[in-house]
Amino acid sequence: MQSWWVAALICCSVHVGANESRLRAPWVWGQVQHVTDGDTIWVMPQGGREPVKLRLQGMDAPEMCQFWGPQSRAALMGLLPNGHWVMVHRQATDVYGREVAEVYAGGVNVAAWMILNGHAWADERQVRWLALQRQAQWAHRGLFSAPAIRPQDFRRWRGSCHGA
Repeated sequence: MQSWWVAALICCSVHVGANESRLRAPWVWGQVQHVTDGDTIWVMPQGGREPVKLRLQGMDAPEMCQFWGPQSRAALMGLLPNGHWVMVHRQATDVYGREVAEVYAGGVNVAAWMILNGHAWADERQVRWLALQRQAQWAHRGLFSAPAIRPQDFRRWRGSCHGA
């Protein structure tokens, strides 16, 4: 394990009280248990008893029934295979009850990597990722290799894939 990961783990663990949830700490070290789609993963916090469902902050991946949805999930699975250790920086909880978090694997922000490689759209509120999206668009990477519809528009026009 790299020494800076150990330092981050020690730093974050000190702030967690005995009765607090491990995921309520600002930073949590954990293992990937499952990749649901291109922007949702399950992580088992170190010392936790149950995995936590996380939505990657700053991006929106195509729906599984949408163009590039399966490829987006496959890319995320390749970056975060089951058992892979990640650092999670919890941000909020979304309307679906998922924890929204920045996730880092080997020092790389997973959302930034997904956007730069054309596997997800940048959240327009996350200005820092828009330049990465433009690079992917200019290079015609991933979902930008063909005309693509933003997932939010796809859901508005066609609904969720979950009902399909």
